[in-house]
Amino acid sequence: MSSGAFEDYENRAYRRAGQERPHRIRESPCPGLFRIVPARDGGICRIKCPRGRLSVSQAYKVAEAASRFGNGIIEVTNRANLQLRGIGASNGQDQASLIDFLLSAGLGPTVADADDVRNVMISPTSGLDRQEIIDCTDLAAQVLTLLEETPRYHELSPKFSILLDGGGRAAVIDHPHDLWLSAFQDRQHVLFALGFAGCPSFCETEPKPLFAVAADYVVPTIAAALDLFLEIAADQPKIRRFRHILSFLPFETLIARLANRLSFPFIEIGEWCRSAPAQRGPIGCCEQKQAGCFMIGAMPPLGRLSPDMLRGLADMAEQVNEEGDGFRLTPWQSILLPNIRQSRCSEIEARLSALGLLCDPETVLAGVVACSGTAGCASAQSDTKADAYRLSSLLAGRCRPFSIHMTGCPKSCASARRTDVTLLAVGMQHYHIFERRLQSAADWDHPIATNLSLEQITDWMAGRFPILSL
Repeated sequence: MSSGAFEDYENRAYRRAGQERPHRIRESPCPGLFRIVPARDGGICRIKCPRGRLSVSQAYKVAEAASRFGNGIIEVTNRANLQLRGIGASNGQDQASLIDFLLSAGLGPTVADADDVRNVMISPTSGLDRQEIIDCTDLAAQVLTLLEETPRYHELSPKFSILLDGGGRAAVIDHPHDLWLSAFQDRQHVLFALGFAGCPSFCETEPKPLFAVAADYVVPTIAAALDLFLEIAADQPKIRRFRHILSFLPFETLIARLANRLSFPFIEIGEWCRSAPAQRGPIGCCEQKQAGCFMIGAMPPLGRLSPDMLRGLADMAEQVNEEGDGFRLTPWQSILLPNIRQSRCSEIEARLSALGLLCDPETVLAGVVACSGTAGCASAQSDTKADAYRLSSLLAGRCRPFSIHMTGCPKSCASARRTDVTLLAVGMQHYHIFERRLQSAADWDHPIATNLSLEQITDWMAGRFPILSL
């Protein structure tokens, strides 16, 4: 698209939002609402869903937008957002109309410049989880408001992320974050352990020296941490994430500098370890903490929805949700329908299955994450989506449930969290095998098996993850 067309659709989008267009839109490979990035199958538009929530009316609008402006592919991302694919990259007018359409549905930021930085993750089961220590829903809303209404924070990287972990069973705490706070109970008080550039440790062999803050001080602590980050990064443009700072500034020094900015004390907790969360998001029917209510999790195969699937989900949410609050997206690229009466669970699961969603956590495909592959990305070495379907079919009945990440290239765009196995494409339908999460680019140099076909991978996995005998 020409620069003039690009500017025109952005001007129209901002006018539709009743806001002035900023002096520039930052360049970034990350899609956004106002920055539709090109891919092999057309443009990608990312719709950020605060706290992973989507109302019924918004779901209908997203389904319509995918049909009218894209190729009909709707993706749930690993930060519980949505992406529309196949946006007509050659037609700036179409892009402008798409952005206008989404803004009119309330799917944009309150401040246009803030679209990139609305990266606050909480558990999709916040307020529902029987094991959570605190519901982080309101805290997340306060942090999102802080990010949107503070202009200096709009310069943060589009990848900069904050985790508020309420301590529940269903939590993606292994996604690397710039700043994270994780709740735990200390006598009669709820405290939040604090960390940078990573995630809460839930393995006793990996303890981290940590500090904590009282729940009432979470938001001012985050504000002070962001101010400190921007101060340190001001004269060093290569610093985009907290991990860059920790590469030359010790954790204890960073904490000391942060403490000097606060009017309340940190609480020293020494070595702290979070209780282990579920490895996958809830799939199937799960009891909520609200008496008589259940939530049902369903997995769109490989995180992709069609417009008809999304409309079907919206229909169900409108008909059966006791509170009328739509549904939730999860960082496992699944959907959660909350507040359902037990008497309707079997019916809803059957309807979800009829839509093509996976409701059985034992299904192999429910544990697979795959990037767009050669169909959507020029960097990919294989059609990872098609390979994932083929591999899941080969593995059916031969393995116990485990998690698989299939990536078409070393950029590893589809997943940043722990998986049991990572497959790196090195040619059409051929992969290197890696176990557990990759920690750095150097880890790509150490596969445990190389250049295997899908059939060879199936045999390896059947030996590594055999079905357990009773």
